[in-house]
Formats: sequence, C-alpha cells, structure tokens
Amino acid sequence: MIFMKKTGLILFTLGMLFLISCKKIAFVEVDTRLNGRENAWTFSGRSTWKEINGVLYSPMYANPLLDRGEDMPALYADYALFDEHPEMRYRWEYAFPTVDFFTDIDVSITLQQYYAPGGGCGIVFRALDNVRGYTVEVFDMGRKGHDYRVSLMVNDESGYGTELAVGFAPHSVMPDEVIHAQFTDRKGWEKTSPEPATLRVKTAGPRITVFMDGTEVFSVEDDTYSYGATGIIAGVSAPIKITDYQLQARQALTTKERWQAVDYSGFVTYPVPRHRVGGWYGNPLLSRMPDGKIVITFTRTKDGPPATWRGKNESPAFTFSADEGKTWSEPKIICIREGYKIYGSVYGHKDGSWSFIGTMTKEKDEQQQAMYRHIHMQSTDNGNTWSEMEDLKFNGRLSHEYGWRGFYLYSVPFRISDGTVLMTGYRFELMPGAEIMNNDTRRDQSFVVRSTDDGKSWGAPILIDTDKFDTNECMVAEPEPGKLVSFSRTLRGRFMWTATSTDGGLTWSELKESSVSGECPNLLNHSSGAIVLASRDYLGNSVRITFDGGKSWTRKRRIPVSGMATMVELKDSRVFIAGHTGWSNPTWIQADKFRITPDGPVAER
Repeated sequence: MIFMKKTGLILFTLGMLFLISCKKIAFVEVDTRLNGRENAWTFSGRSTWKEINGVLYSPMYANPLLDRGEDMPALYADYALFDEHPEMRYRWEYAFPTVDFFTDIDVSITLQQYYAPGGGCGIVFRALDNVRGYTVEVFDMGRKGHDYRVSLMVNDESGYGTELAVGFAPHSVMPDEVIHAQFTDRKGWEKTSPEPATLRVKTAGPRITVFMDGTEVFSVEDDTYSYGATGIIAGVSAPIKITDYQLQARQALTTKERWQAVDYSGFVTYPVPRHRVGGWYGNPLLSRMPDGKIVITFTRTKDGPPATWRGKNESPAFTFSADEGKTWSEPKIICIREGYKIYGSVYGHKDGSWSFIGTMTKEKDEQQQAMYRHIHMQSTDNGNTWSEMEDLKFNGRLSHEYGWRGFYLYSVPFRISDGTVLMTGYRFELMPGAEIMNNDTRRDQSFVVRSTDDGKSWGAPILIDTDKFDTNECMVAEPEPGKLVSFSRTLRGRFMWTATSTDGGLTWSELKESSVSGECPNLLNHSSGAIVLASRDYLGNSVRITFDGGKSWTRKRRIPVSGMATMVELKDSRVFIAGHTGWSNPTWIQADKFRITPDGPVAER
C-alpha cells in the first residue's frame, strides 16, 4: 500500500511537471499591432513604419518623397539618409513587434509589392541581431515571369548570407506597361502591385517550411540558429503594404541572450572619397596594371538629386592603389564632354602605358534612339595626363558602321594565356515592328572583340551566337589554357546563357541555358583554378564559385557590396570586389575582400 501511494505520488508529480513544461513551451499568440504598441517594436533601419486601418506600410511607402500627388512618384528613399549612411542602401529594413527570443514559430503576412528599383519583403526569424538569423525573401520576377522568387537565407556575423533553398510562386498576371515601368503618374503606379499574396513560415526544430498562398514552396533542415527574434523585412527602396500579420511562437526559455543592434557600417569600405571629384559615383571597373597597381575606373556625375544618378554629363574618373587596396590615390577625372555620357575602363599595356577605352553616348531622343561612339585615350604617366580623344575602330571600321542600333562595350580588356586581349560587349536593336526601345521591344546579342597587339588595335565583333537574341552583359573566363567559357545576362530568362570556345574566342559553341541565375555578371579567373562569378543582387552581390569550369557551383552567397560589381585577385589570393550603392543619388563606390573556399566566399577583411 505504501509502495502504491509513493508510486502514485511520483507519477502525479511527474505528470504535473510535464503539464507545466508543456504549458511553458506551448505556442503563444504574439501581438503584432503597431498602433498603441510603438514602444514595444524594435526597428533596424528607419523607424518610420506606419499602420493605417490595420495595414502596415514600409518606411519607403511612408516616405514623403513618395507622395507627390498625380506626378510620377519618387521611388527612392531619403537622399540625405543615404548620403550619411550609404551602407544602408542595400540592407533590409527590420521591424520586430517584440524582440523576445522564440524557438519554433508559425508566422504569416499578406503582402503587396509596388514597383521600385530593388524592392522585396519577407520574414526574419531566429534573429540574434540585425545581421545574424534567417530571412525568407520574396521578390517579384518582373519581366522574367508572373511570379515571386522565394528564397531562404541564413545570414552570418560577417554580413554574408547563404541561400539554403529557393522556389517560385505564381502571382496575378501583370500588364506589360507595369512590368516595363511605363506608368507616368501616381495613379498608374498604384496599380503596379500584383494581387495580395500570403507568405507563411513554420519551423519545427531544424525543419523550416515555407508556403505561398497555402502551397508549400520548399521545406529544408538547417541548425545554424535554434532561437531568436521574429519580425518582418522590407527592402530599403521597397514600397510595401502588409496586412494580416500573424505570429504564434514558442518562447526560448534557456537562453540569457538578448537581441541587439550591430553596427554593420564596417562591412564595406569606400575607396573613393565622397564628393572629391564633384558628384556621385557608379559603375566601378577594376584592372590590374603590369606594374602591380590596381586601378578603379568609375563614372562620376554632378551633384543631385535628380531621382537618378544617371545625368547628362557622366564622365570617367579613376583612382589607383599601389599597396593591394589598402590606400588609394586622389581620384582624377579622365575627360568631360558636355551632353554626353562616357563609360569605360583603364587598361595597362605591357610597355607601361595606359589606355582608356570607353563608350560615349549622346542624349536619347523621343524614340529612345541613342548615338553611340567608341573612343580611346592614351597616358604615359599613370593617368596624370591623357591624349586627345580618338575614335576606336574595330577591324578598321567605326562601331556605327556595323549597322547596329546600339553597340555597347561591357568588360574591361583582359589577357588570356596565349597573350590575346579580349573585351566583351553586346549589340541591341528593336524587334521587328516595334517603334520605341524598352526591355520588351529590344533584342540583344553578346559579342567579343580580340586584340593580338596588346590592346593597341581591335578586330571585328564576334557574336557568341548568331541565332539567339536574349544575351547582353557578358563575361568570359579561361578555366584552362586555350579554353574559354562565357556567361551572359538574359532579359527574360531565369538562368544565364553560357557558351565555350577552344580557339581564343574566334568561334563559339551554341548558347545553352546555364544552371546559375544572375544579373550584370562579372567573372574572375582565380590563381587556385577556380572561377568566381559575382552578379548584382537586390541586397548586394551574389557570389558563386566553380572548380570545374562551370559544371557545378557552390551555393549562392550574398555579400554586402552592392550594385554592378567587379573583382580582382590580390597578391595574397584574396579577392577584392567593388560595386556601387544603387541607381539613385547619392551613390558611392563600396568594396570588400573575401577568401576562396570549397564552400564559397568567406569574408576576410
């Protein structure tokens, strides 16, 4: 009898402990209202989120610059903010209704994304701070399909993020005038979001499952983080509406950690001092000179706004480093031509002289007809003085004599193993029957030009594929001596085009769809034998590495350097990468360094 009483007491006690334990770890409903709870919310980025009639508006949507009556809306965030904090340009805006740490969550938002350069939104969870944690990110594919790209990223303390999973979810069909940004006023812009869509994220231990509109997009396991804060995210330039924000979660009971804000301004450096040559900076291009100097050629414009840094007088400038990117020379302007835009790069000849090779464009007319001219200039004193501008010829002909409506040089000149120097570019024209040039009416083809006298003269453009018309920005690498591989941006497809050459670029295989996606690609032949691919991302640059000539790639890693990027290998085998902070004033040149590993790039600053 005594034994039975003791046993019953033990069972009763264990049962009570179990019930108490279950009660402690049960899902709880989290209050996600903003109005009346402003002090409970925590923000990283701007705190100007608004709630009106139950609808949350991102800081971009709430920005006064966006509210300009029936005029064309200003789709860019506050200029003064980004002049002072350019590192924010390509960061998420984080908003947490509470910074309590949760283990498992069941969270959903109904979202609308309106047209903007670099939009996007989603959910952050298991966040230890405003850098480390998971993000589920939703981006409209725009002209590449009537759907959202949904990805899961795990972000580490260096500011790098690794893509763990990706999928696509259909949204309502959008008209061409929206896809190609042909709206002209506020009323038209208000129609640029697809119908509301619901994103849901559920976790169960390491298992992470993501749904869009009730359909599973992917389910994966990862144990990098087991707890942290949960909130919502929006791109810095993204006008987002969020309704029906629901969060159920289990409290993390065993940790004494607390969410904290991390200063991420040191994740990037700024090799070109701001305002030093009179305006905003963009389109950096890196070149290694024969004497070891690293040169950044970049485009500068006059002070702004206006809404875009692309002004009437874009002109090239440069700075160089003689100590592997530790310090940089005073930037200098190469040339200015009123009413023209000039974009290009500096190339170092074996004899020690420099060439500037560029594309010069006159302002477009009402039919979007631009006048293209290609030029070169020479310097024998490291860029202190330059020769007069001369026309660059290709096999003795000017670029416009090839009969192409547009002819654009893209890459810096680069040597391959047999001493030949190559450049890439693309030509474009209107589709038959079209009258106005835009991304929906143009067709493009990538090409290479070759030089057998160290870049002093150039041959005729060689189209990589004469039949396909959806390749423009193109880069070429040499995975092994005598073999070239190209990767080209596509305006309409999800994955880049690729082709190979075994004769130094004279002939090419048929273009095929690759296994990697990307915008504005840049390729680097690394001394390890790897090829590094960087491509413009919404929030930085996506970097992948191949060790087998492009047959397989490491996972996508996103690094903080934003915009169109360019790379050069340092003498210690690290990679120096530079980009610019966006497409609106102000823009600045950003840079970072990383090391090559079998798993992808690793920050080493």
